Amino acid sequence: MAKVNINMLGSILKYIDINYMTDEESNSVYALDINDEKNQKYIIRTLIVPGVESDYSEGAFKRAKEVIVMGIENIETTTKIFHQMSFPFESDIVDKKTFLEIIYQELFEGGDDY
Repeated sequence: MAKVNINMLGSILKYIDINYMTDEESNSVYALDINDEKNQKYIIRTLIVPGVESDYSEGAFKRAKEVIVMGIENIETTTKIFHQMSFPFESDIVDKKTFLEIIYQELFEGGDDY
């Protein structure tokens, strides 16, 4: 099994990076307030969850779980990774830890209704 590295977080966040997204995907979320929890869940459920579920092998999915936990625990490094991404939102993601916690919940705990 490949060693887990926090920099792998970028491979999860790429699904909301304008350099990876289609124009249609980018336009569909551009006007949303990324710092609103309801919008975060919508964006994660619409773009990140389907991307990870379709692109990741079972082993990669397990590593993604570890990577997200590492990101939550090491927010300083996580912030640097977020700054390397080009998100389509009008504002930056303010609470990166909570954002990662929601990604974790949606991918590994099934999330809740929004």
